[in-house]
Amino acid sequence: MDLGQPPQGWIDVLHLPDDPSDWPAVGKTGLFEVLQHRPGQVRLFPLDAGMRG
Repeated sequence: MDLGQPPQGWIDVLHLPDDPSDWPAVGKTGLFEVLQHRPGQVRLFPLDAGMRG
């Protein structure tokens, strides 16, 4: 996930739809909750139910 500046963001695969074909398209923007912040990375939870499994 590109946050536009460091650090990198990522979404745990367990929060995504089961079928990868239902995952959000590359470049899709949305709102996310920060679940965890470590040096150099941010773990995110998608607030848009359409992006979750």
